Amino acid sequence: MKTTDPRDPLDQKIDALLASRPIEPSADFLDRVLAATDELDQNAASSRTGTSSHTTRFLRWGFGIAAAIALAFVGMQMRPSTVPVISQPSQSLSSNDAQEILMLEEGLSNLPEIESNAGSLQLLATFDAIFFEIES
Repeated sequence: MKTTDPRDPLDQKIDALLASRPIEPSADFLDRVLAATDELDQNAASSRTGTSSHTTRFLRWGFGIAAAIALAFVGMQMRPSTVPVISQPSQSLSSNDAQEILMLEEGLSNLPEIESNAGSLQLLATFDAIFFEIES
């Protein structure tokens, strides 16, 4: 039962009205409630003896399929990766490779000046020249 807040005047009015006019159920109230519950029990029992409803069958299969899909996704994420992992970079560089890296670094250090002095077409041509020089 709800406890009323003694500070709320509306709760106090409702409590006073209920105390002054007690509510009495009708004489056949209990019989009607019991008859209604018996009828509901009989309807539920008769529906259980027949085939299950489409909604129940759908939910049963739907939850099973959803659980299988969820397990498949979890299994895929827990599987070890098949991507090869490079453990460590090569420790030794040839002198030609080191020289080429230094030349590229020196050439790219002037890139902001090239961009500001020349247009974007000139910058694109510079990138092409660097790219083709790297490939050869």
